[in-house]
Formats: sequence, C-alpha cells, structure tokens
Amino acid sequence: MRVPFAVRLAIAVYAVAEVLLLVLVVRWLGGWPTFLLVLATSLLGGWIILTTGVSAFGSLEEAVRAGRAPDARLADAGLVMTGGLLLVLPGFVTDIAGALTVLPATRPVVRRVLRRVGLPARQPPARPGPVIRGEVVDSRDDGRPGGTTDGPASPDVDRPRPPIPPPGRDM
Repeated sequence: MRVPFAVRLAIAVYAVAEVLLLVLVVRWLGGWPTFLLVLATSLLGGWIILTTGVSAFGSLEEAVRAGRAPDARLADAGLVMTGGLLLVLPGFVTDIAGALTVLPATRPVVRRVLRRVGLPARQPPARPGPVIRGEVVDSRDDGRPGGTTDGPASPDVDRPRPPIPPPGRDM
C-alpha cells in the first residue's frame, strides 16, 4: 500500500517542527530542565488518561445498564483521553496539541476543527429497520453441499457445471 504524498509531507513537517522546537527549548532552558519538562508532561498525560479512562468507562457502563445511548460527556472523555495520549508522547508540538485538547476552554475549538477536517462528530445511534423473517433456500441439484434436490431456483442452475475435483487434486 502506498502512502499518499500529503500524509508523508505532513509527517515530515511534524518531525522537523518537533525537532526544531526541542532544540529551541534546550537552548532556552538547558538540557536537564527540558528533559524534566518532557518527563513531567508525559506523566501528566498518563495521569489524565488513567483518571479520564476510568470515569469514561464508568459512564459508559452506566449508560449501557440504563439502556440509553452514551451522551456528550463520553465524547468529551474521548477527546480528553486523546489529549492525554498526545501529552504522553515526547515532544512539545504534541504537548501543545494535547493541552489544547484537554483544557475545557479550548475543547470546543478542537471539536470544531476536527469536524471541519472531516472527522465525524458523535453519530446518533442507528435506528433498526423492519425485520423480515424468512428462510433461505438454496436449491441446487448438482450434489454440492448446501443445496437441495427440489429443482432449480433460477435458470442458470440448469447449465452444466464443471466437475468438482476430489480434495488434494488439482485439475
């Protein structure tokens, strides 16, 4: 499978931006403070994933037991968990994106941007259509499994078929 050029370009731009920002922060703060900052944001992201994940799964379980569809709080929990994952990843570009996704004030903006770039919003649950109960009858009379000998079900059953080779032998 070939990766589209736009995806490859986006990954390359991201990598260059991440390295450039890391170098700038190291020059500004120094090596050890930068390392500790990256470590702190990773730990913060892990804590956010853990706490939000537990509450999100609790709310999902509650909704299922009550027989209702999950609400917008669960979608927000998914965004917060995604932001936590972005915080866990080392680097400042992902930390900025994660912080924007985690903070309640900027989360609606992130949601609008995601809708604009084509990621679907929370979809309403599908309504089941009418169920038509019936029986499937395959009336092949060529001796193959699954058929019956009641007669042909369609005109193409009357055409001669090539012989079926025994197992293990190629024709």
